[in-house]
Amino acid sequence: MKNICIYGVGGVGGYFGAKMIQNNSNNHYHISLIARGNHLDKIQKSGLKLIGEKETVVVHPDMATQNILEIPQPDLILMCVKSYDLAAAVQDVNRVMTAETIILPLLNGINIPERIRIDTDKGAVLPACVYVGTHVAEPGVIKQKGGNGRIIFGDDRIKGAKAAVQTAAILKELSINCDYLPNPDLEIWTKYLFIAAYGTVTSATGKTLGEVYESNQLKSHVKAIMTEIVELASQKGVEFEEMEIMRSLDKAKSFPFEAKTSFQRDFENPLKKNEKELFVDNLLAIAEEFKVNVPMIEHYNLLLQDRAQ
Repeated sequence: MKNICIYGVGGVGGYFGAKMIQNNSNNHYHISLIARGNHLDKIQKSGLKLIGEKETVVVHPDMATQNILEIPQPDLILMCVKSYDLAAAVQDVNRVMTAETIILPLLNGINIPERIRIDTDKGAVLPACVYVGTHVAEPGVIKQKGGNGRIIFGDDRIKGAKAAVQTAAILKELSINCDYLPNPDLEIWTKYLFIAAYGTVTSATGKTLGEVYESNQLKSHVKAIMTEIVELASQKGVEFEEMEIMRSLDKAKSFPFEAKTSFQRDFENPLKKNEKELFVDNLLAIAEEFKVNVPMIEHYNLLLQDRAQ
């Protein structure tokens, strides 16, 4: 397990790519970055700059390229793309994967391993979620604005624990903040509960997180969506603690009043794709599968459709 590929060097991929390169002081691993455009050009010329909460570093990957075929055959791939780019990204890495390759997907969603398996049957795919607030400040520069940089991941749901154990060893050797849980489904759904509910309401209303939280009406809508998500999770065998809805509802207080969700930022740009499929359509599909009524999610689905026209 020597070759690591960071596929997608946006906020999340750039953060973990920079941290891994910084902590690879003995050059035990060969770390490649897959990026594109001006961002890639800047990384190739000047390195990747991470402006963290405690320090600023500039690191130089072993390779930065847009062409997956140029990198050494990867043993571990950190998949760091948005959900709407996932299928194309998996089809790309499938060209260099082997039966031993591990994919660690660091993107939002409750069914990401299953979606990856649509496009490859090779290697292992680990269920995961990540907590870090980062963005591309300018080409070649990643800025951290919150989060503890923690990855939570678990066993391949079909192939078992071997790949997860190997991944845990690599991440710990590279001083990456991580927790290995054989079954991380509750943690994945817990993060999803917050981002799906607030992402949907902020995108449909154009309000910031602070504005939604301070509005009794909109806050009640977020709570109703969370309640419906908890019911859908139960149908999938994931049971929340009784107070989780209130905890997730109040997480908005920890963000700046003017903060926007990533779904909202994408939704407000007509030139960009957005993650409605991930946060709304997916829930409607689960509701239909299990015959569960989700009136608030359906209401906001219509609002989003109207705003998109």
